[in-house]
Amino acid sequence: MNTITFDGNCPQCKLYDELHQMRKNDKFWECPNCSLQILIEKENASILRFRGSGDLKMNFKGYSGVVPMQETGIDTYSNGVQILTSKYLIEYLLFKVEQKPKYSIDNLKNTYEDYRFRGMDAEPYLIQSHHFRIDFDNEEIEDILGLRDKDRNLSN
Repeated sequence: MNTITFDGNCPQCKLYDELHQMRKNDKFWECPNCSLQILIEKENASILRFRGSGDLKMNFKGYSGVVPMQETGIDTYSNGVQILTSKYLIEYLLFKVEQKPKYSIDNLKNTYEDYRFRGMDAEPYLIQSHHFRIDFDNEEIEDILGLRDKDRNLSN
């Protein structure tokens, strides 16, 4: 059985064979896909029990290194329990780490791709679309999102 480590890619996304480089967000590393947060301390990657906001700054600094992963307690401090196997990581993520919310930008995007490009049911996309009041099939969406980005001082 292989021992798993943190190498800068999101450990949760890796379980689904997706590679998402975690990004520095203040003192934490956060996944731009699932908002999992990791704190590097004392040569360990502590996986936090709560997720980030997904509101990442335009900082593309990647983590370089390979360190072992460990749990954190409810107080967000390391409890010293190492995460060494994929099976244990899955259990920790399922039972101790906050789950992604039902309504999220990720779900909106993923359900749209499923409906539009993979021929799957449109209903999940329509539910997400209604919640966020965004319809990607509406051509005016680019103007709306452009105004939002301008208000937030974001580039295209």
